[in-house]
Amino acid sequence: MNTSILSKRWFNFSFENTEKAPSTHTAIYFSTIDACNRLKWKQKFSFRSKEPMEAIGNELKFNSKKDV
Repeated sequence: MNTSILSKRWFNFSFENTEKAPSTHTAIYFSTIDACNRLKWKQKFSFRSKEPMEAIGNELKFNSKKDV
């Protein structure tokens, strides 16, 4: 599967479920894809929620983490 397919699937989902897919989720989703690319899509890896949230410039507040 490539990034183009992942992107198309995500945006199909987000257009059909606007209440479930705010822009923050889109940013975190693509940040996660980028991290997987950097790790060469290892089967197992560790990923803290803090990392993508920092990458998209989202402050780590309780409500921000709770919404994601």
